[in-house]
Amino acid sequence: MVGVALAHGGTRALSYLMPPYTIPLETEIKIRIPVLLFTVASAAVTALLFGVAPALHLTRRDLARGLSGAGKGEGSVSSHGNLRNLLVTAEVALFLVLLVGRVLSCGVCSQS
Repeated sequence: MVGVALAHGGTRALSYLMPPYTIPLETEIKIRIPVLLFTVASAAVTALLFGVAPALHLTRRDLARGLSGAGKGEGSVSSHGNLRNLLVTAEVALFLVLLVGRVLSCGVCSQS
């Protein structure tokens, strides 16, 4: 709700700050209800998907067995550890690709 209030205030501020001759009459700065509903729905689905799935996974684990062997070096790498490592590696690789792309695009812009 805070985001919607900030968006509403921001759009009103933008419409007051823009000179009237730079925006065509057909273009209007406002919050569109279908876009807002899609954003709220996608945020809710994302929160449920990435919030409930780990919680369900933790309820199925035998925590006592994991804690009893933790001091002996057992159970330090789970079957999900490989997936976690793969996701972290993919995230770092994507970050580097985006960073290199941004640096190259800035280099092209500054030469023009």
